[in-house]
Amino acid sequence: MGALSNRNRSRVARNYCRRSKKLLTTDFQLDDLKLKLNDLMGLPLTTVLDLDPVSVESQETCPLEECVTTATASHPEILEARAEVEKAEAAVRLAKTDIWVPDVEAFGRYSYQNNVPFLARNFGTLVFISGMNC
Repeated sequence: MGALSNRNRSRVARNYCRRSKKLLTTDFQLDDLKLKLNDLMGLPLTTVLDLDPVSVESQETCPLEECVTTATASHPEILEARAEVEKAEAAVRLAKTDIWVPDVEAFGRYSYQNNVPFLARNFGTLVFISGMNC
């Protein structure tokens, strides 16, 4: 009676595998984040960092609007980046609209000849090409 049934054993094994996979994935993510931190700090990627635990001390924060205003005033590239984002959003909106833009070409030619007896003396050509520019 103390032994697990086959169904319970397989359920326990599945749970163990699922949790082992989750732990392994978390370890890989932690290693990736450590590499990125070393790269951002300009350290060799294999540098082992001794990180302090989260401290309880916190700085006083400013109100959100004041922080945004200060950051924007001291970094004009923020305004530049916002303009680029707005430009990209406008391009996406334009691409999503279903506008048919015709593509029209016209070509005309008039010729006069006097030396070839089997061709007409005055003749012209007019060509229109129309299509859809997607």
